[in-house]
Amino acid sequence: MSRGNKPKPAPAGSPPPDPVPPPPSPDTFEAAPVALWLEDVSGIVELFAQWRAEGMEDLEAALAKDPDRARQCNDRLTILRVNRTGLELFGVETLDELLERRKELFPPMAFPIFIEQLLALWDRQPSMNRDGRFRTSSGTTFDAAVSMRFLQEQDRTFMLATLSDITDRRDVARHLAGQARDLARTNAELEQFAYVVSHDLRTPLRQIASFGQLLAKRYAEQLDDTAEGWIAHIVEGAASMDQMLTSLDEYTRLGGDPDTFHTIDLNVLVRRVISEVEHGRSAADLDWRVVQGPLPSVFRDQAQIAIVFRSLLENALRFRCPERLYVSITAEDGADGMPLLSVRDNGVGIEPRQGARIFEVFQRGHSSERYAGAGLGLALAKKAVTRHGGRIWFDSAPGEGTTFHFTLPHLQIPP
Repeated sequence: MSRGNKPKPAPAGSPPPDPVPPPPSPDTFEAAPVALWLEDVSGIVELFAQWRAEGMEDLEAALAKDPDRARQCNDRLTILRVNRTGLELFGVETLDELLERRKELFPPMAFPIFIEQLLALWDRQPSMNRDGRFRTSSGTTFDAAVSMRFLQEQDRTFMLATLSDITDRRDVARHLAGQARDLARTNAELEQFAYVVSHDLRTPLRQIASFGQLLAKRYAEQLDDTAEGWIAHIVEGAASMDQMLTSLDEYTRLGGDPDTFHTIDLNVLVRRVISEVEHGRSAADLDWRVVQGPLPSVFRDQAQIAIVFRSLLENALRFRCPERLYVSITAEDGADGMPLLSVRDNGVGIEPRQGARIFEVFQRGHSSERYAGAGLGLALAKKAVTRHGGRIWFDSAPGEGTTFHFTLPHLQIPP
């Protein structure tokens, strides 16, 4: 535990900065439901006054230079009472038994708490808190949260401590931390595996597609329609698999590092995404009209938000009706105060029974024979949105188009 910003020590012989209460009555002390520990530290206070008179200013440095000073302090304190709950915590019956086994029950791993106690007393702090590890009479160890308060009664100084067993909480925390490390390691391994697999598989796929095209070109006069159809299926299948592997690699690498967050004007971003989606497509494919309403600025990962809009726009182009495609992109304040963004199209629509399934990897709402694609676009959009703490869903009916909605929780935009 860090000592934090400790107050400047008061001049030697000055009273504590605030009035301090006297120690509790014996009946109140014994009846307390938590472990209580009462010490008389007046002897240590007297020793501190002597050291200050000798010119000591930094107790922490003095203890580090001469560890015997800590022993001198230990010899000057007197344990007055430990309540029943405290005795049970250490597994002893009486205070005498605890005192006899003091060195055994307070191993070196508990020593830092004593040093913190001395430093707090030296600095005239009214209280201190520290977690530590102790030992029971049976030899088992336990973690405890220790809260100390210094009390005054006439010319005597006391230390009242409460001890709370936090062993189970610490064990759970350690277990969760271990699981988090294991999960992070597994995710990193899976990400690397997906990258290697996609890279290694794409090379032979491209060779298959290239040699298929070469075969069709060189032996065109010798092939009948059936053979040409087979070769076309081989080339198309290889190209489709290559697209799937590319999308899978993009999906596994989609993260949410806050260091990549920037202030984004969604109006500018969407216009750029529309331009990228239109690039390289034929005029027939781009028989569409995109209407963009006023959009907010958000503090987000620009690349990931671009993925969301690109996936939804490409989805609209892929599942369009024969008539001209119409897409609208709007924003409003959602019921929970989050920005609610919507991308609406007049395409073929989605069966309501598809539900959240269409956002899963390699899941489709329509036949792959009729509509091309890797089946990862909406999965990418969902992962990007959820990485930013939002959610995505859709409203649709077959033949009536689809509206995708997604939210982005508020994050403070730096000035």
